[in-house]
Amino acid sequence: MKIRPLHSFAVLAALGASTLMIAGSNVEAKDRATKTERREARQNKRNRLEQMAQRLNLTADQQARIAPIMANSRESAKAVRRDEALTREQKREKIRAIRKDAKQQMKAILTDEQREQLKAMRREKKTERKAKRDL
Repeated sequence: MKIRPLHSFAVLAALGASTLMIAGSNVEAKDRATKTERREARQNKRNRLEQMAQRLNLTADQQARIAPIMANSRESAKAVRRDEALTREQKREKIRAIRKDAKQQMKAILTDEQREQLKAMRREKKTERKAKRDL
């Protein structure tokens, strides 16, 4: 059987087009997943104090004292991330310092039992992040 050049070109073009369509749909699905993950992350940030209040059984006074600490540390970290004069490592170090300071301030507000519960929550989150990274 003799293969005509035009026929083989048409077959190759069809294969190429279908490959591009499949690849394109995978990229679109990945973009949707990424957008969904970002939306969920924003919602989680908003709910973080509520979740903390619920899991640690925070009093209204504790919530009122912790909310500005969380907001200030979040805004300070954003400012550091936007600072183009800093290197990646400098940003990392400054953000670590901001988080450490916020953690110390929150610890001063919590009871001993709440501090232990918070440690357990952080361990859980760390395990979840590690499992997610390993996928």
